[in-house]
Amino acid sequence: MMNPDQPDADDALSEDVAHRLLARAIELDARRAASLTVNQLREVAEEAGISRNAFEEALLEARVAAPARARRSAILDQVTMNAVAFSAFWSTAFVLGRAGSALTGGWVGEAGGLLLGNLLGVALARRLNARVAGFVLGATAIAQTTEFAFHLKYGILAVQSGPTHLAVILASALGVSAGLFAARRPDGGVSKSALLQKGTAAPISPTDPPVQERARTTLRLRHT
Repeated sequence: MMNPDQPDADDALSEDVAHRLLARAIELDARRAASLTVNQLREVAEEAGISRNAFEEALLEARVAAPARARRSAILDQVTMNAVAFSAFWSTAFVLGRAGSALTGGWVGEAGGLLLGNLLGVALARRLNARVAGFVLGATAIAQTTEFAFHLKYGILAVQSGPTHLAVILASALGVSAGLFAARRPDGGVSKSALLQKGTAAPISPTDPPVQERARTTLRLRHT
């Protein structure tokens, strides 16, 4: 309670000032307590003279707004992480490509540097959980590895035609998609038949001797 001996005990405050003062006091109290439960907040609101209906309405608004804020935060995090991953990939690939070209004096070092930069970009995207960048860079890394093998075999920088180039990229994207789909399955992409063949699980048949023996024992107990 307020001490009447204090010089500001009877000072009149406007409604706006009172609201801001109480809000700031609650904020400071929450910081000291680290966290407050809903019931504790209700008690604080009651002591501050806030009606129960007003508090419940504010609580409902906060609970409705929380998921939307969480989604916006997650989207912003993904945009930021993907931008960082793509930027790091382009800069790293450029530097490694130029360095490889300077060291070897030809296309082999440049192509190898670009491939190494692509692989580092995939690792960084996975580290940052940048899903879009991880998918795109994963597909381009597979395509670059395949085409780099073609280049080395035939000794020239471009050996594939335009349709072949597009086919390699499409196959790489489909391969990454299939890998992501298999990783999302609860059993890790392993079918139940494969698990049974490996002996990790065994089907129980009603004709198995242990099952029949338990059934006969149960029937005898019921009759007795």
